Amino acid sequence: MAPERVSFLKQFKPFEEFNEADLGILDAVLRDANFARGQEIFSTGDESTTMYVIRKGYVRIFRRTKEEDKTIAVASPGEFFGELALVDTSPRSASVTASDDVVALTITKRNMDYLQSHNPSVALKIYKVLMRVLSSRLRRTFKKTTS
Repeated sequence: MAPERVSFLKQFKPFEEFNEADLGILDAVLRDANFARGQEIFSTGDESTTMYVIRKGYVRIFRRTKEEDKTIAVASPGEFFGELALVDTSPRSASVTASDDVVALTITKRNMDYLQSHNPSVALKIYKVLMRVLSSRLRRTFKKTTS
């Protein structure tokens, strides 16, 4: 049986390809993070080293302009944000704040690099999840801009 903190991932479509052994390996590199309502998780321009998967609560992803904060998305349990940190270390392109108390799992670029070296099949599955979700987000964005 997979550890409780990652077994919930199996209920979400992007993670259904992970078997019990994969989840055990993933559990070894994931860390827990808790954020209070209103807490800033990261800001545009911050160093990008960590991806977050929400277990409980909601976050608001937004861009600050001179006039206002423009909401880009709201992420809920089973969704992730900050995923580009696993691809490159460019500064954050948006800000994220906890909309209520948030419990998340985190994986760092360093831990992802470790997985690539020691468990490449699990790393590949994670990258496949990222690619599917990112491509879906791009399609939605393209659809909005062309309608």
